[in-house]
Amino acid sequence: MRLTAKRRQTAEGDGRARRVGLDVDEPLDAAPGDDREKEERGRPAVHGGIVAARRGAINFIDGASGQGDNRPLMKCLLLGAGYATRLYPLTKDRPKPLLPVAGIPIIQRICEPLMQVKGLDGIYIVTNHRFAGHYYTWVRDYQDHRALPVPIEIYDDMTQSPDDRLGAIGDIRFVIQNAKIDDDLMIIAGDNLIGFSLQDFAAFAAPRGAAVCVKDLKSKKLISLYGAIELDQQGRVVGFEEKPPKPRTTLASIGVYYFGKQHLPLFQKYLDEGHSKDAPGYYLQWLHERIEVSGYVIDGEWFDIGDIDSYNKANEMMMKGLS
Repeated sequence: MRLTAKRRQTAEGDGRARRVGLDVDEPLDAAPGDDREKEERGRPAVHGGIVAARRGAINFIDGASGQGDNRPLMKCLLLGAGYATRLYPLTKDRPKPLLPVAGIPIIQRICEPLMQVKGLDGIYIVTNHRFAGHYYTWVRDYQDHRALPVPIEIYDDMTQSPDDRLGAIGDIRFVIQNAKIDDDLMIIAGDNLIGFSLQDFAAFAAPRGAAVCVKDLKSKKLISLYGAIELDQQGRVVGFEEKPPKPRTTLASIGVYYFGKQHLPLFQKYLDEGHSKDAPGYYLQWLHERIEVSGYVIDGEWFDIGDIDSYNKANEMMMKGLS
């Protein structure tokens, strides 16, 4: 059976998005609503809104949906709408999550272990308008390389530059609203290189309702570059500071979060109160004072690609691992 797609558009959310859904009209191996000339240039048909890439999704009911066990269904949102100016010129013409590390895009290295998480039935990637076509081309190449057990959808927030960006929290709200998410949600920064089990994290976080991945960097000097987290003896978050000049802890938030569906409306409440739309750490700082948030201290490797030096180091270490 050949999956096909039909273009349909509806105004949603704050008016920034147009939706593309699946039906049975247009071949999925052509960009929806596009002509062959545009396809050859690697440009998506719909530059604004949501582009759904669902090839291979017919297998996910018996695989990733978690049928037969009691795990709640969950979605995952990968944050990829930043402009990564600290990595110029590498990211001047492509998004940081699509930078190759040892030949494989960062975001693909996230997706591989992510697709093994039980109960996961959807992956969303949020992008800015400038790089939407890059993500669309990547998804096409990725699904040509392997059958995807979990569907991937790309959300274009329609911003054009750092000056009009929605910010990480704004993008999270944007996708929650436009995807109509009503399941638990894992959120991962799209520049993370992850060497620990996302399945183990999900199993830890789901019964607790809200959790954040934490890494002990063993150095207060390093912590000043990240969000510093304090945990009590029960592993609950009791303190958080974004890039503190004088950190009280060596535990860092590493940009991997889990929120039960009952807590998703709090993103809107946070923004309605006028708080920062940027780093998720500011949201975590606000959140842990209102609900219980657990910290999951990881043992595995983790790399944050923040500048050219860290990118080169990650590339070098991953290449050594392949040799």
